[in-house]
Amino acid sequence: HKALLALRRAEPALSVGCYAPVEGAGEDVLAFERRDDAAGRRLLVALNFGDQERELPRAASGLRVVLSTRMDDGAVRLRPDEGVVLG
Repeated sequence: HKALLALRRAEPALSVGCYAPVEGAGEDVLAFERRDDAAGRRLLVALNFGDQERELPRAASGLRVVLSTRMDDGAVRLRPDEGVVLG
């Protein structure tokens, strides 16, 4: 949780940026974008609430993992109960 709080403090897109839902995220997946247009920064947050792996939303293509609840950076799929921030 400390890493997530530190990222929120470091990234204005997460604290004051615009919110936009991501369409087509799939079953059990909540995905949304946070954007700070002034800084030109876009982050995508994807959360898998299910008990099976799920594909990342198409909007995640070309983005890299900034933070994962699994504490690694190689996510191609969302594992059960995993959340990732991509940027």
